[in-house]
Amino acid sequence: MAIPTEDVQNDYFPLEITFGILQTQDNDLSQVNRKNIIEALAPILERKYTSPIICDFFSQHCHEGQRSQIVIEMFIPTVEKILKYNTVKISQMKILIQKYLVAPYSQNDGLNLLEEFIKQLHGPTMICPLLRVLSNLISLCFSRIYYFFENRKKICFEDKQICQKYEENTTSALESFTQVLQIISTFDDWRCHPGLILQSVPFTHETLPNAVFLNTRCEAHRTVLSNRQNEKGWFEMFCLNGITCNDDGEMLLLILDKLISCCYRRKRFLLSINKVLPALMTLCAMLDLNALENHANELQLISTLQSTSMGLKIYTEICERLNTLKAIQQKGVGMGMGVDQFIRVIPAPTQPPTTKT
Repeated sequence: MAIPTEDVQNDYFPLEITFGILQTQDNDLSQVNRKNIIEALAPILERKYTSPIICDFFSQHCHEGQRSQIVIEMFIPTVEKILKYNTVKISQMKILIQKYLVAPYSQNDGLNLLEEFIKQLHGPTMICPLLRVLSNLISLCFSRIYYFFENRKKICFEDKQICQKYEENTTSALESFTQVLQIISTFDDWRCHPGLILQSVPFTHETLPNAVFLNTRCEAHRTVLSNRQNEKGWFEMFCLNGITCNDDGEMLLLILDKLISCCYRRKRFLLSINKVLPALMTLCAMLDLNALENHANELQLISTLQSTSMGLKIYTEICERLNTLKAIQQKGVGMGMGVDQFIRVIPAPTQPPTTKT
C-alpha cells in the first residue's frame, strides 16, 4: 500500500478535469483557485506535454501575477519542455514563453533569476546538447523586440501622449528580452548565433538609435576594423567608392570621428588612413563646395580632417582658398555677388593632436 499506483492513465484524468474547468470557468476563478490548479498540474506536466488550453491559463497567470513565486517555481518544467522539444511554434506556447521571460525580471532579484534560468537551459557542460533551445530563445526575443517597436511606431503616429505611456508600460518587458540576449552572449558556444541572425535579419531603423541598443565600449566600435592586415573591414567598405558606400561618405565620417575621439588616436592607425587618401580628398571637396546638409556634419568633418597631418594640410588649403575669395570680394574685383554661396565662415585649422604610440 505504500507504493504509489503507476498507470499511464492516472495522469490523464486530472488533465481532463482541468480542461473542463478552464473551458467553462476560466474567467471566474479566483487567485487562490488558480494557485491550487497550478500546484496540482505542475508534477503532472513534468511527465506530460502541455496543451494550448493550459498554456493560455499559464500565460494569463504570468501576465496578472508576474511577481508571484508560483510562476518561478512551478512553470520551469513546462517552459523548458517547450523550448527543448521545439513546440514553441504553437502560438499559445510561444506566448507563454514570452510572458514567462518577463516574469522573473519583474522580481526584486530579477536579473539573477533570469541568469539562473538561462544557465539551467544551457546545462553544466561547455556545449549545450540541445540546439533547439538557443534558436527558440533567440527567435522569441527578436520577434518580441520587433513587435514592440513596430507597435510603438503605429501608436506614436496616432497619439504621442499614448505613445509615452506605452513606452513606460513596456520598458521592463523590453529590457527583459534584451537581457536574455545579453546572457546568451556570455556562453562561448552560443555567442556567435545571435550575430549570424542579426546580420541577415537586423532590427528596424527605429530600434538602432534607441539607447538600449547602443554600445559605447571600445570593444564594440573596434569591430569595424579588420582583424587581419590583408582583409577589409567595415571601415574600408564604407570608404568612398567602397562596396557599401551609398551616402557620400557620411558613415565613413561617423566611423572616423568615433575611432579618433576614443581609442584610435594612435600613430599606427593615423598612418594607415593614408590608404584612404582619395576618400579624405573627397570629403574636403564636399566641405569646399558646401555639399553637407547641416552644420553639425560640417563640424564633425572638420574635426576628422584635422586629426591627421594629411587631412589638416588639405583643410588648410581650403581655408586659404576661401579667405582669398573673401578678400577678393571685399575689394570688389569682378567676382560679383555669386561668390557668396561659396564663402562661408568655417573654423580655422588647428594643429594635429598628439598621437599615442
